[in-house]
Amino acid sequence: MKTKIYTNCIEAKSAIADGEFTGYASIYNIIDASGDVVLPGAFRDTLAQKRQIQLLWQHDHREPIGYFSEIFETVQGLFVRGKLLTELLRAREAYALIKSGVIDGLSIGYEIDDAFFASGIRYIKSITLWEISLVTFPANQEARIGEVKSEIAQLLAARAAMERSISILQNV
Repeated sequence: MKTKIYTNCIEAKSAIADGEFTGYASIYNIIDASGDVVLPGAFRDTLAQKRQIQLLWQHDHREPIGYFSEIFETVQGLFVRGKLLTELLRAREAYALIKSGVIDGLSIGYEIDDAFFASGIRYIKSITLWEISLVTFPANQEARIGEVKSEIAQLLAARAAMERSISILQNV
């Protein structure tokens, strides 16, 4: 199983008292530090299976720390709403780190089902998603915690990302 680290929108402002958080586990059309780009729709087949995706701490299968109440694709990427099981020591620690802004990363554990290479970049068309982890170090440097954005700002950011991806593909 491969892992890919992304961060975005585990916003400290969206973390509420009972351990819930929201964020993007994957952002589309961004070249990450591994030279991969996840394309829109990559999670469609996994999500259609409606199986449980594990919430782990730092990709450690021995440390499940909660669950996801929602996982779905948007134009920006893979959106998640998670709940840390604060009865667990590691989940309480993770929650404290999220609220303080020390931990701001999400990372996906997956298998690639379909991809192609162009100009040294792997474009991932389909992924089997196994888990999503809270992590310390993100590979995707453009997907960071920000202020709570308005819906319009999110749409403009998504459009800019799509335009970058189209530009890259046109130059292939």
